[in-house]
Amino acid sequence: MFIVNIQIFVLFLLSFIIADSKIIPSDGNFDDRFGKAVSITENWLAIGANRDDDNGSNSGSVYVYSYENSQVLEEYKITAYDGDYNDYFGKSVAIDENWLVIGSLYDNVNGEKSGSVYIYYYDGLNWQFHTKLVPHDGSPYDRFGYSVDINENNIVVGAVYDDDMGEDSGSVYLYSNSSNSWVLEGKLFSSNQEADDFFGASLSIESDKIAVGSVYNDQNGFNSGSVTIFSYDALNGWQEQQIVLAPDASEYDLFGNDVDIHNGRLIVGAFHKDTDYINSGSVYIYDYFNGMFNFNLSIYPDDRSINDNFGLSVSIFNDYISVGSIDDDNGINSGAVYIYEVGESSILNQVKYIPEDVSEYDEFSGSISLYHNQLLVGSQFDDDLGDSSGSAYIVTYKGCSDELACNYNPGLLEDNSECVFEVNGFDCDGNCSQEIDECGVCGGGGVNGDVNYDFSTDILDVVLVLDYILEQNIYAINICSVDMNMNSILNITDIIIMLDFILDR
Repeated sequence: MFIVNIQIFVLFLLSFIIADSKIIPSDGNFDDRFGKAVSITENWLAIGANRDDDNGSNSGSVYVYSYENSQVLEEYKITAYDGDYNDYFGKSVAIDENWLVIGSLYDNVNGEKSGSVYIYYYDGLNWQFHTKLVPHDGSPYDRFGYSVDINENNIVVGAVYDDDMGEDSGSVYLYSNSSNSWVLEGKLFSSNQEADDFFGASLSIESDKIAVGSVYNDQNGFNSGSVTIFSYDALNGWQEQQIVLAPDASEYDLFGNDVDIHNGRLIVGAFHKDTDYINSGSVYIYDYFNGMFNFNLSIYPDDRSINDNFGLSVSIFNDYISVGSIDDDNGINSGAVYIYEVGESSILNQVKYIPEDVSEYDEFSGSISLYHNQLLVGSQFDDDLGDSSGSAYIVTYKGCSDELACNYNPGLLEDNSECVFEVNGFDCDGNCSQEIDECGVCGGGGVNGDVNYDFSTDILDVVLVLDYILEQNIYAINICSVDMNMNSILNITDIIIMLDFILDR
């Protein structure tokens, strides 16, 4: 006789992904590269399609979506008012509240491929053009707009081929919003900068801190890479604060290919780091205290392999870090995203996520952006609307500190070590209110036959198990919970035991 536990929840801590929604533009086409760049905020998604042809071949566009609970509500398409062929408008995007920043790195306004940046503002009805940023000292091939970011009243723009500190050394321009006008505050360089450094390849700004990746910097070996931190104070303005290097740096690591800052934590990708395998990749975490960013820990996946490029893209929000990898699980360069819940000095929870429809060369996770428990992921080479038309996904996730998580209990402040969970089901700082059963079900009753979690075992559960055995698979089930004879095989014997249990109640 099996006891039915009525405290059954649908959530599984064996994977803390809840759901995903796939986004495909209404007018997408061959080689648009929708998903080349992505940015997410509370109410908006911005997705670049830098090879869209509306203003000429490869002129580019950006799609902005309003969303709620992972569901897209409205689509807005933005193209440059003066766009032209090969501008690559949408190569970089950043959105913050009602401001949208778009890089057009091959715009010829200051000479061939000098670059420009467009700023748009949402007026309550539509996205309106506001300002076009063109550097006063721009030159051909600077690629101004290669990278962009915005935080409150500040915008930073990378120009990776600027020659001020040597040929292709790079630079970053800083703009601030003064009386609704975006004005140049200054131009940033690094004290260790040299020719061919690609300074500005990645950047991130939050409050009074700016992080800039110099991916080909040679301070720790040829193309080892570095990150320069700038800090603001009212007396001195923006000043270089420190240069961040990997503690285990070596040549060709490309440390700084992507960076992000949030709440005093810096994450840096080094997607060519040879962690046991060539170009398997690594990500480094630094925490800010005593006036500096100090190394905390590095992350690399257990399933790493050659040319995975783990760290190709990175994003952070609160205690969560997401990392892109050109993983081969679904075919060559199909891609994967890893999500980590990070404590003070350890990983509390982690998951690797690949949508079922991702296939070879999609490059899922080539661009990522995180906001609370929503992750926006670009897949620029997806072929749904033609070769390399592109797509994006909104991934919703939870962790042990999420209110939906099995072990969430706001009344518990310290870890009492009383709750022991299985893999990815941790007692995080004592926030434990439900145990996980042997099937990974939060508050579950173990092997009891309740397939659909409606708090009873009945004939509908039998039908769903039969459906699974016949491989119709109209309903995803947790096999463990209905393996009634616990032999790791789901067959007619389990159905007979379930029927016997139902008739005996």
